[in-house]
Amino acid sequence: MSQTNQAVQVPVLPDKQKRAVSTVPPGERRTWLHLPALVYMIVLTQIPFLLAVWFSLHAWNLLVPSEGFPFVGLTNYITEFVRDVNFWPIMGHTLQLVAGAMILALVAGTILALLLNRPMWGRSVLRGIATVPFLVTPSVMALIWKNLFLSPSSGMINWLLHFIGIPAVPWFSAFPLQSIIFIVAWEWTPFVMLVILAGLQSVPGEVLEAAKVDGANAITTF
Repeated sequence: MSQTNQAVQVPVLPDKQKRAVSTVPPGERRTWLHLPALVYMIVLTQIPFLLAVWFSLHAWNLLVPSEGFPFVGLTNYITEFVRDVNFWPIMGHTLQLVAGAMILALVAGTILALLLNRPMWGRSVLRGIATVPFLVTPSVMALIWKNLFLSPSSGMINWLLHFIGIPAVPWFSAFPLQSIIFIVAWEWTPFVMLVILAGLQSVPGEVLEAAKVDGANAITTF
């Protein structure tokens, strides 16, 4: 009995067409991905800013639109910066607020970052608690401090002062600027803490150990 081997003819399919290779560099292709964020920023920030500048160059009374919309140039700025006697005192208070809150937040944030950078039990939980003030909106934060902490009649701070025999203090009337500086610093301290903590954790442990071996103290290491 003979057996014949026959080769099976497999049909040869035509080669698939190669994909067209884009001539656009990858960097330019990724640029289009930023377009939605760019449009969002322009619509919500730049256009309102330009409209505000345009309105500031006109004399327009929103309550009495029938008076028209005449162009006055820099008259509004001259009136505000030169003729208004309250402008420079207000500017001075603003600079005091910014400087005081910035210094206080920087000092407090640095101390918290140094403490939370040490190995301890529950460090992650403490970091989460320390960042809570930064997540509170300014309006809610103002109500919390006004009614819960600094209220002359029901505030927690005045309750503690009364507990140790000190009379209640009307904080917002007796120390208005200092109270606001403290509240603003309380809100921005977590942000400073996170920035400094990220910098501290980016330093390798071997570098710190080598610095200690070389005789560097805590201040020099920091």
